[in-house]
Amino acid sequence: MMKTFRSCWMRSVKPSDPSDTISASKKAAYNSIKGQVQAKLRKMQDFWISRKADKTQKYADSNNSKHFYNALKTIYRPQSSRTSPLLSADGSTLLTDKNANLKRWAEYFSVLDRPSFINAKAIDRIPQVAINTCLAELPKESEAKEAIKLLPNGKAPGSDSIPAEIYKAGGPILLHKLTDLFQTMWQQEVIPQELKDASIVHLYKRKGNRQSCNNPRGISFLVIACKLLARVLHNRLTQHMKDGQQPESVQIQ
Repeated sequence: MMKTFRSCWMRSVKPSDPSDTISASKKAAYNSIKGQVQAKLRKMQDFWISRKADKTQKYADSNNSKHFYNALKTIYRPQSSRTSPLLSADGSTLLTDKNANLKRWAEYFSVLDRPSFINAKAIDRIPQVAINTCLAELPKESEAKEAIKLLPNGKAPGSDSIPAEIYKAGGPILLHKLTDLFQTMWQQEVIPQELKDASIVHLYKRKGNRQSCNNPRGISFLVIACKLLARVLHNRLTQHMKDGQQPESVQIQ
């Protein structure tokens, strides 16, 4: 199939007659073969996904969490890609070693990660109102359910490779376990480091020197569970601001 497609493509872009620059018949043949190849590829992809889905469901039904998790990572984990050499901070040296490139990226993003500055005098000028103690209540299952409902589909997962679609399809059991996790973190006032760590991916913006760290755009992927907890807090604060009350100071490390 691919051999026929390639042969047809070569004939369409390189006609034997130099004067025959636009040939309707050749274009039609090219488009026909192209459509057949694309349909064949889609069929192969659907077959592969169907087989993986059956295996994943089989692991879930047998409570084989290890193989179930590995099957999810096979489908959803990000594709590995080669990294282009980078220039040093002063732009004088081309770093070809992989470890040197990673150190350069770490150096670059650490410069961007600067602490925010808060003007205490500006905070003091904000009118003080009654404290809303409801903000300190344990996260409820209904709040976690609402947060899951607001998750967008088709987004890249975090380091655990669990996409948003899994949380949406998890049902009451997953919702109950997730709420227990949130409540435990709330009571202990500690968020596990795995939920706070982000996987940073750099995307080239297609302009400027690819070897300079200033030209790619960094994107951080957080674990979905952490995003859900943040959504629960966001929804609470949003409702609180609508009520016109001052949030209570609750520290979670």
